[in-house]
Amino acid sequence: MVFSGYLQAMRFHAVGISLSYVMIGCFIGNPLTSLDTYLSVLLVAIPLSAAGLMANDVLDLEVDRTNPDLSQKPLVSGIVPKRNASILVVVLLLSSIILSLLLMNIESFPWLVASILVGAVYNLWNKNHLALNFLGNGYAFTFCIYGGVVVGGTITPLLLLFAFGCYMRLTIGTVLEGSIKDYEFDKLSGCRTAGTMLGMKVLRNGKLALSPAFKVFMYAFDSIYWVMAVYIVYLGGFSFIHLVIIGLIAILMVGMLSRMPSMYADRLVLRKALFSYEVLGQLSLGVLLSLFSPLFLAFLAFAIPSGWLGMFIPIVYGRRMPTI
Repeated sequence: MVFSGYLQAMRFHAVGISLSYVMIGCFIGNPLTSLDTYLSVLLVAIPLSAAGLMANDVLDLEVDRTNPDLSQKPLVSGIVPKRNASILVVVLLLSSIILSLLLMNIESFPWLVASILVGAVYNLWNKNHLALNFLGNGYAFTFCIYGGVVVGGTITPLLLLFAFGCYMRLTIGTVLEGSIKDYEFDKLSGCRTAGTMLGMKVLRNGKLALSPAFKVFMYAFDSIYWVMAVYIVYLGGFSFIHLVIIGLIAILMVGMLSRMPSMYADRLVLRKALFSYEVLGQLSLGVLLSLFSPLFLAFLAFAIPSGWLGMFIPIVYGRRMPTI
């Protein structure tokens, strides 16, 4: 029970998302690198990702206590004391730094430090300043660059494009979708998110009411990603098959976004819908990656977060899907 509580506190089921960003960087930087290098990257990335997710729960503890949907989170319920969680964050962070210095080239280390600093910005101020929320999601960008520099030694234009793609997918998930899912409690807590600042509301019948400004913001941000995706397809030789697949995924995802205004403000239902949306976004990155790396690696980039979730949710949470 206690061990499971600590895994929950580290949000260990969600670590796979961060691993996907760093592995995409590796696959673009040098897809033919050795298995030992891939495993070494994972040894650095896993404790760093877990530290960041756990630090977020430590810093958000007081806000989470006001949300009855989060009453079963280990820090909120008291299963994991705040002091123990804080110590574990430091241990995990130092482990990642030491392993990187021992196992990786020195050129990659500044990008690991950048990932830590940007992650700290997100954890400390993401719901107090909307601009810093956008900046804080930059750890997906820096983490992807870190993976590419570890195996390739240099930063290429293609690596920058994929790093930006990772950033866009994470930002759409946390800034836009998080604003929808957590709107009611963000408003009660005085948080400054896209939802609270752009006029989103919940009607008396319980349905969402997205303001025109929020809709423009949401669709415009998503459109930037799809324009970038088409450009990557162009760089990869303008494969018609890839273009069709990306187009179909985009249509499906835009359709899912268009349903948001008609949905009820039920956090669990919204979370499941938005989770499906995020999976499709990750699939689009895998499709783009297949233009430049072996197909099995592109599949792995998509399978890492999915497989990680499938493996650790039953271990950490039993059969139920977590509501966090």
